[in-house]
Amino acid sequence: MVAKGILAAVGVVALFVGIWGAGLAFTYFTADVRGAVSANEQIKSGPNRIVQYDSFFNACASVQHLKAAVRSTRDAMARATSEREQERLSSTLAGQEQLLAGAVARYNADATKNYTDGQFRDSDLPYQLFVEGETTCAY
Repeated sequence: MVAKGILAAVGVVALFVGIWGAGLAFTYFTADVRGAVSANEQIKSGPNRIVQYDSFFNACASVQHLKAAVRSTRDAMARATSEREQERLSSTLAGQEQLLAGAVARYNADATKNYTDGQFRDSDLPYQLFVEGETTCAY
């Protein structure tokens, strides 16, 4: 009688351990699927779509702005009359060119992210920007 009680208790514990183990196994083996669904829901959510779409226009406009600043600084260098002014403008130009290169690199990197950001780039925007040449952000 006591042996049957102990055996029944061990059976109940084994049943609970088995159910717990099955739950862990289910969680483990479905993690990839659940993660992919969760990521897809987050990426394609309304707020994310709007932010990513707008970010490409903003990034492109930033590149246009930096290119205008570089042109303006180069023009000012051509008109500068003192060596001190030339040096100041030269330093300014170097900084602007670094910012421009970084802005172009960020835009291009985001445009290549086909799974996340890149799929929300407007088709009227260029796929890739370049440091040299003109940049057109809207037609």
